[in-house]
Amino acid sequence: MVDYPSTAKFLTQEQRSFVIQKRRYDTVQDQDDGQHAARQVWEAFTDWQVWASSIVLLSLTAPDSFGYSPTNTQLLTIPPYVVSTTVLLVFAHYSDKVELRWPFIFAAQSISLTGYIINISDASSGVKYFGLYLCILGSSGGSGAISWLANNLGGKYKRATGMAVQITVANMGGAAASNIYRSQDAPRYLLGHGLEIMFIGMGLIAVPIIVFIYKRINSRRDHEELVRREKGQDVDDVGRGDRALSFRYTL
Repeated sequence: MVDYPSTAKFLTQEQRSFVIQKRRYDTVQDQDDGQHAARQVWEAFTDWQVWASSIVLLSLTAPDSFGYSPTNTQLLTIPPYVVSTTVLLVFAHYSDKVELRWPFIFAAQSISLTGYIINISDASSGVKYFGLYLCILGSSGGSGAISWLANNLGGKYKRATGMAVQITVANMGGAAASNIYRSQDAPRYLLGHGLEIMFIGMGLIAVPIIVFIYKRINSRRDHEELVRREKGQDVDDVGRGDRALSFRYTL
């Protein structure tokens, strides 16, 4: 059973008070009663960041088979997935520590891109297996992409819908992988690797754009909030979720 913030022994008293207060604040901000459900679902489908983040997650979806049989694929991917799990835990730890998501997602995309470039080349099987390590290791950034979007969607209905859209789009890429790695394209699989490189390239372009837009919105809200406070105006936009003036996007 997961412990509650009020009784968690691994938290200091100061940390415990902060978590409890933050949860109370988030609850007030969301105001997730039934009247807001339809509006938040619609906002999720029309929010640019949901679709942009879907591209990012799609770029981190590992291929289905690389042209090998399902049995061989499962056996060959065991060691890379062990390494990938370790890297995932390291990325998650330091991402929370520095309070940034995008550098680790971008790094994962770059690692994955390197792996696909190796595999599309005319290299030996051993070198390509090393490239497979990089491809799967890069997919460890997928969880970071999911949590990044979750951090930046306000309102539980919008958050749930937005994450569902993001994961659905990414799963479409995984489903397509079984069809783009064709036996007649062996051994280099130019079509499959080429499309994966294209998807990763789209993700590498999307991440800096998302960060740039988030920074601009945060900066504008900082200025607007300061002006309101100087004028003695209320800065709490209860019920507006991530569109509230007090909401800041996680980078």
